[in-house]
Amino acid sequence: MRRAETVISKRQSFRKLACHSLLAALTLFCGCAASAEDTTESVDRLFEKISDDPVLLRVFLRHMPKGGDLHNHASGTPHAEEYLEWAADSAFCVTSTTGSISRPPCDSEGETLAQNLMRSDPKLYADLVDSLSVRELLAGVDTDQSGHNQFFASFGKFLAIVSEEPDRTLASVKTLAANDALSYVELMFNPGTIDRYATTTTDPDWDEGDLDAAFERFKPAIPALVEQSITERDKTELEAASLLGCDDANAPAACDVVVYYNTYGLRLLPNDQLFRHLALGFALIEADPRFLGASLVEPEDDPRAVENYDLHMRMIAYLKKQFPHVRVSLHAGELALGRAPSYAMRDHIRKAIDIAGSERIGHGVDIAWELHSRETLSMMATEKIAVEINLSSNDVILGVRGA
Repeated sequence: MRRAETVISKRQSFRKLACHSLLAALTLFCGCAASAEDTTESVDRLFEKISDDPVLLRVFLRHMPKGGDLHNHASGTPHAEEYLEWAADSAFCVTSTTGSISRPPCDSEGETLAQNLMRSDPKLYADLVDSLSVRELLAGVDTDQSGHNQFFASFGKFLAIVSEEPDRTLASVKTLAANDALSYVELMFNPGTIDRYATTTTDPDWDEGDLDAAFERFKPAIPALVEQSITERDKTELEAASLLGCDDANAPAACDVVVYYNTYGLRLLPNDQLFRHLALGFALIEADPRFLGASLVEPEDDPRAVENYDLHMRMIAYLKKQFPHVRVSLHAGELALGRAPSYAMRDHIRKAIDIAGSERIGHGVDIAWELHSRETLSMMATEKIAVEINLSSNDVILGVRGA
């Protein structure tokens, strides 16, 4: 009941927020007052008037209250410069040969302390920023790395520091959201307890044809791991609030940004580990109302992800039966020709909905390649299955832009 009341209350708040946001944006930009009845028409006229002027458009969009960001990866949000600052504060290492951050001691080839790097070796510092981000690609620099490979490779390069700094990561997420006039963020995030357990344990008796047995073998370990995860998140939220100064009389706007979480499973884990990764996430969602839904991350076009796609959908369908209140929002159809074989683009979106019960679709780029695309789109419209259209991500990762 508590979860249902939370969801209903949130939906009612968003209806009010959408109307108030349009009114505020119009008043802020043109100094005119408007009633709720004519707000949409007035904003449309103003937007049309300035849409060919990138400067005015940026000013308008930057200050317009935007409501919620429903597709946000926690570790992909802070800037590379922040990660390097945190590495310096913690006496971590950076490696010139791989462009990555690592834990001390800094005694491997190419490793050096991250401290004072901006001043002692500005070229290395700049190279590291490029390695930990897609900065060069966004600037149009011709590199020998595709946007797809650069993006997905970067996560492993800052993993060492981001896994040590969940409080600073959350504080960064909320600060960046507030700066962009966002009031709500759904963050793809797993407590470290979940990731550590799933990636370091195996199921020697794993049989993909018997998910019941796999779940029963794992079930006794779930309650303690979920409790540890809740305790860990409580601590992180308190520490992030302290970093932001949320107890101060003049607390920053970041303190008012509401954050909920979606857990995730790593597609490229061995299947026995992925099943446990997902199961822990589902159990946490059932236990803690701050966690709303489940997802899958890592490249959907990787041959291992393509080969195991149907099994992954079956895993999620199975876990939804064990944890019936869990909702699902999957990356699906994050594929483009040239990155994936055409046969992989025939039904991923439809299977995410029909088999895994996904209520939102992340990216959905390959819809025109799906065999029954018109029927799928019609069904999605009828059932109100939203698409999280990630414009800059689709551009950088998949090369999908413009027409």
